[in-house]
Amino acid sequence: MPGDLAILSTAASAVPRSAFPPLAAGFFGLGVGCLVYGPQELFRFPRRSPESDRTMGLWDIWVPGFLQTFAGVLLFVGLDLLDAFGQYAERPLYMAALALVAYGLHWVVLGRTRFLGADPQPHGLVAIPFGVLSAVERGDLRGGRRLARHRHVRRPHARLRPPS
Repeated sequence: MPGDLAILSTAASAVPRSAFPPLAAGFFGLGVGCLVYGPQELFRFPRRSPESDRTMGLWDIWVPGFLQTFAGVLLFVGLDLLDAFGQYAERPLYMAALALVAYGLHWVVLGRTRFLGADPQPHGLVAIPFGVLSAVERGDLRGGRRLARHRHVRRPHARLRPPS
C-alpha cells in the first residue's frame, strides 16, 4: 500500500498549476439563476403556472445549481487533492469552494421544489444555517481581522482588546 501513495503523490505533482480557479463558472451560474428566477419573483413575469414552475425548476437545477456545485467541487479537488492552484490556495478560496457547493445545492433543492410543486415553506428555516455560513465567510464570526482585500483595515472591536 505505500506504493499506492507514491503513485498518488506522483500523479498529483504532475498536475499543472493554474492561477485561475474556476470561480467564473460559479458566478455565471449565480447570475443566470438570478436573471431567470428574479423577474418571476419580483415582477410576476412570467405568470406562475404549473408549466412555468416546471420550466423555472429545471433552470434552477441545471444552470445555477449545477454550475455552482461543479465549480465548488472543482475548487475543493484542486485545492486539496491536486494542489492545482499553488500559491493562490488561501483561505478565501476554501470559503469560496464551501459557498459554491452549499449554495449550488440550495439552488438544486429550490429548483426541485419548484419543479415538483412541493411546499416552499420549509425553505424559510434553511435561511438560518445559510445566514451563519454567510457570516462566517465574511469574517463576522471569526473575530479579529476580516479576510478582506485590504488586510491593514482593522475591525472596530479590535481596539477594545486589552494590550498584550
